[in-house]
Amino acid sequence: EENDIVSLEEGSAFAILGGPQNFFSDHTYWEQRYTRDEKNQRIFEWYIEGNDFKSDDFLNQHIVQKKFERVLDVGCGNSDLVQDLVQWGNKEVFNIDFSSQVIDQMRNKWKHLSNVQYLQMDVRKLTFPSDWFDVIFDKGTLDAVVFGDGKEEEGHRMMHEMIRVLKLEGLYVLVSSSDSSKRLPFFEGLPWMLVHSSFIKERFLYVFQKIGTIET
Repeated sequence: EENDIVSLEEGSAFAILGGPQNFFSDHTYWEQRYTRDEKNQRIFEWYIEGNDFKSDDFLNQHIVQKKFERVLDVGCGNSDLVQDLVQWGNKEVFNIDFSSQVIDQMRNKWKHLSNVQYLQMDVRKLTFPSDWFDVIFDKGTLDAVVFGDGKEEEGHRMMHEMIRVLKLEGLYVLVSSSDSSKRLPFFEGLPWMLVHSSFIKERFLYVFQKIGTIET
């Protein structure tokens, strides 16, 4: 089976076989990839699956066992996480990706779920209102946005949008290939508090809480 991710290297989000250095932040790459994935009937679940959240006591208590009014999965791709988010009892589940190809696929696949929305959107420039979501899930999207040289500013733009659309005391759940020395700097200067961290399936997991407001 074709797989773009071939290994994990310390100090780098991904080790890539072929392609330009920044292609995880390239729109054309994702459109082509999801067209190929649909043809091959392939689902790629980034890093961890929905059931893995239950293996962490903090996540199980504060995420899985709670029913939120509105949650968001950023960079959703063709993940089945949406199914878990619905089963956990969340009232409204939003999913965004900047690939229109995969958004169309997922809208069709999950059209029977009345409380689910799929929207084509850039995480660096969201169209949602401020203070809108209770929880945001990010499985590898920040990693993809900052992959390659000179992408740090893109990561900061993304995190400004994440905290803007979260409600006060809302939670941002980040699953990453990178340790805290490479990910925590993107949260500095904004009213975030790290409330939990763990290591699941060789991936770093962080939960941040919004503890203040920002100027928009």
